[in-house]
Amino acid sequence: MNKNERLIQQMIYINTKKHFNLSDLIETFNISRSTALRDIASLEQLGVPLYSEKGSHGGYRVLTNSLLPPIYFNTNELHSIFFSLQLLKGLVKTPFQQNYQEIKTKLLATLPDKHKQQMAQAEQWIQWIGVEQQQEVPWIVELFAAIVGRQVIEIQYNRYQQDKRIIQPLRLSIWDGYWYCLSWDRNKNEFRNFRCDYIEELHITDQQGTEWTAEQIHTLANQQFDIQRPLSFQVKVDLKGIEHFYKKRYSNMSLQQVDTGNDSENKEHYIVGTFGEHEISFLVEYFLGFGQHIEIVSPPLLRTEYQQYVKKILAQYE
Repeated sequence: MNKNERLIQQMIYINTKKHFNLSDLIETFNISRSTALRDIASLEQLGVPLYSEKGSHGGYRVLTNSLLPPIYFNTNELHSIFFSLQLLKGLVKTPFQQNYQEIKTKLLATLPDKHKQQMAQAEQWIQWIGVEQQQEVPWIVELFAAIVGRQVIEIQYNRYQQDKRIIQPLRLSIWDGYWYCLSWDRNKNEFRNFRCDYIEELHITDQQGTEWTAEQIHTLANQQFDIQRPLSFQVKVDLKGIEHFYKKRYSNMSLQQVDTGNDSENKEHYIVGTFGEHEISFLVEYFLGFGQHIEIVSPPLLRTEYQQYVKKILAQYE
């Protein structure tokens, strides 16, 4: 670890400790006493608000109610930050009310000219290409605020039909360019995923929200969804199909490997999972994307629906 990186780590360390001795720096960072003393002097020059205390319980303290001094990033860390920001490029709107260009401009303004040029070049050298956000989401900021504040809201939802719902938003996620909000639906007393761009109106109620932990939400929601998916499927898949599976898979499905002989190459792979009858159309269209690289083994209901769907497509070309 070079000196600059060590000083950054020491800034974080002492800001957490608030009180420390010289021996703490020596042991934590495996440096000599003289190096520790020089580091203390360097930290003070950088503006770290330290003062020394004498006596048997002496040492160094960080002034209370003071801000952590600026953090300095090395080139690789800066590349990582700007690459991560590229994920925002494809989002029309985020819960944080900031877009990619605004954040990028603010970060670049803090960098020396040399680093600005490096970051501009880095964007041309490595890029993230994904699915862009498909629809404007007018209420995404309010949904995020409701999650943080554990608020209960009333929404007008218009997906299959227009409907008013009382919900407590719990978690936001983005999938295939669309924002989804996992919520507790107070009308139906169950967890539901709402596609955010179908929310036409949103009003905060005076009802008290439930204070679930993230672990409780995960466990309870999965238990409910498992009950709602009593049917199981098994789909044989080849190596090309496995690649497609890892590009796009869902929480209710997984990949299994089955040995068919002593030869290590004699292995078959299956996509297995569970579903409810209302999800048959979705599964048929999902597996259609695998082309000739799958074979639906079970259940017969899913296999029949898949065959009929393919026949309808072929009929369009007759």
